[in-house]
Amino acid sequence: MTKRKKMSKNDRISQMGKQLSGLRNKERLTIEELAEKLDVSSRMIYNYENGYNVISIEVIVKMYERKVFKDRTLEELADIFIIQIYK
Repeated sequence: MTKRKKMSKNDRISQMGKQLSGLRNKERLTIEELAEKLDVSSRMIYNYENGYNVISIEVIVKMYERKVFKDRTLEELADIFIIQIYK
């Protein structure tokens, strides 16, 4: 039986933000460039990356549809932003 990680809601939100920041930096995108690609404000990206806001399913789907992280499938993005964090 696999043990679940004990994470508070805030830890999970922070982890999502760290993942987003890592992917964004790997693609060499600025916060402003990522915001433009996702049709959100740069403040929203800042809030995601700093653990103030949860990244919604809709935004994850936009990342995939708009090929923001070119080499990632929708399943990989879901795994990165949801499954790995909530295990």
